[in-house]
Amino acid sequence: MNPIASPRHPFKAVLAVVAMAAAVHGVCARAADLPSVNVAGQLPFHVACPDVDPADLADELAPAWNDAPRSSTVTVRFKVQGGHVYDVVPDTDSAHTFHQIRHAVHGLSCNAGDDQAHAVRLEVRFVDGAAHSRMARVVVADDPDGR
Repeated sequence: MNPIASPRHPFKAVLAVVAMAAAVHGVCARAADLPSVNVAGQLPFHVACPDVDPADLADELAPAWNDAPRSSTVTVRFKVQGGHVYDVVPDTDSAHTFHQIRHAVHGLSCNAGDDQAHAVRLEVRFVDGAAHSRMARVVVADDPDGR
């Protein structure tokens, strides 16, 4: 005969369920108190950074050519809020190229003209120039020919 199985310590099981519910509630309450930034939308580079010449940015990025895969394109996404550039994310596997691009983009003087956070996207193309010179070209969505 099999006796009816009953939990050995039902009080501990109930206590564990109550403790887990309290922990989940506490995490949700803290998450609700965190400040959030709503990104207003994608802005063209020339609107987000009106005083920045893409050719000057390309000149700053030319040294990254040594570490970038030859004839490659790196997509760079970042956010601008007021005059603050943040969340710079270059899409590259090279750690050195990643940091050089982040450093150059963080140094940009951008201002979208409002206090909203805006996403910005550009592409950096590393190409061989004339006479084996090393070049970087910055291509922005509203200027597909690059500079």
